Amino acid sequence: MHRRHELNVWTAGCLAVVATALACSGGDGRQTSTASATGGDGGVVTATGMTATGGTAATAATGSGTAGSSTGETTHPPKFDLGGAPDAGGECGATNDAVLTGVVHAPNGEVPVSGALVYVTPNEPPGIPQEVYCAKCQSLPDCTPFTFTEPDGSFSLPAPSGAGQYLTVVKGQFMRTSPLDIAPGNTALPATVTDLPGVNDPANGLYIPKIALGMSSPDRFELILGKVGLGMVDGNDNLIPGTETFDAYDNSIDPAASGYNSKGPFVDLVLDPAALAQYHILFVPCIGPSALAAVQQDPTPLREWVAAGGRIYATDYAQQWIETLFPDYQTFNGEPGTPTPIGYFDSQATVVDADLLAWLQALPDPLKDVNPLNGGGNTWPTLLNLPSVTIIENFTGIELPLPDVWAPDGMGGQINVGHKAWLKGTWPGKGGLYPPAVMAQYGCGRLHFTSYHTVGTPHKGMIPQELVMLYSILEVGVCQEQVPEG
Repeated sequence: MHRRHELNVWTAGCLAVVATALACSGGDGRQTSTASATGGDGGVVTATGMTATGGTAATAATGSGTAGSSTGETTHPPKFDLGGAPDAGGECGATNDAVLTGVVHAPNGEVPVSGALVYVTPNEPPGIPQEVYCAKCQSLPDCTPFTFTEPDGSFSLPAPSGAGQYLTVVKGQFMRTSPLDIAPGNTALPATVTDLPGVNDPANGLYIPKIALGMSSPDRFELILGKVGLGMVDGNDNLIPGTETFDAYDNSIDPAASGYNSKGPFVDLVLDPAALAQYHILFVPCIGPSALAAVQQDPTPLREWVAAGGRIYATDYAQQWIETLFPDYQTFNGEPGTPTPIGYFDSQATVVDADLLAWLQALPDPLKDVNPLNGGGNTWPTLLNLPSVTIIENFTGIELPLPDVWAPDGMGGQINVGHKAWLKGTWPGKGGLYPPAVMAQYGCGRLHFTSYHTVGTPHKGMIPQELVMLYSILEVGVCQEQVPEG
């Protein structure tokens, strides 16, 4: 149903994992020792450890003694976007006489990351392209030791020992590659080599999505990006202006007026294909009438940027951005006329995505309830009654059922690229139920919409809808197993 976009899109370099790949855990009874690291400046990490109790390290983790297999069985092999990069895999038949363990966190060092890829190569792998690109999934080279993190962020990776190797951790467009000397036995890796980075420093193997934020109010999206770790925060978890590692544009609020580094008017960005091409993700929170009017007049640059692999994330009153760009994907409240906000309402929602639910359940208890950080009481929603959760400060919504959106798959078939729902909850609109958060595919890119303010009133910690946002930002960047032909 999409028209063909003749664009210069490319796939080289991105190592991204299909969201449906299964994560597997290692065995029990392993003895863990310490490892040393230089702290992310590109120095070599030395991984030393002892052989697992009751057998070899590899056998304790997987029951297998050869490189080239995952730490468990999967129905389908994982897919990675390696483009035309040379084979960086290990030597088939090498003995997995080491086991690397650790926990992957978001850039803030606190929130664990589910489904992150962890792997070892003898050569430094290619990094994330520094412009918009089509993240098509391809198979990982044969004989590469790899695994995926569990919902709690933990992993156990059997690998052959040896000096001069590279450990890579990647989730979507977040990637960290560290030089690694691996000794036989069990080694617990430090956070300095396992946590996702918060800065973009390709020269030192650190990659984050290149993000453009249209700053507006009252949805202060820059605050949640700070909490995620894309900048420094103060004692109240507010982003410290000038430390942000994303680009801020004026979309009704001038970033410079608050001390942020301003890139200029948002309207200039969304109409300039060359400027858009330097970004992976575009955040459009809430209002921004001048930029919206420009997109309504000429949606082509932004739509083609998404088709080329861009990710657009819009919230509440920015519904008209999604409707202007992708009108066939949903029915907003008020249609078939103009999408109409309902007004403020809270939603009693249910987490309907199994992987999201498993991750929320596995979060450490202090992350599930921010009320103790904010004076106590029950002011803020919690994750204490999963799969039920309260989503606050909703203003609009998409009607159910979500329509199928079919597009040619290039092989004579069709694929459904329409929205998937992360949540379903109550609302005062048609049918009484709606999806507060959805994500869909368009060409090589994705669109994400939430009906609520992601942040609302400033507060310490991350409330449920902010955690859902973090999860979806990581998922929105993973590669596409199937890309529509047109």
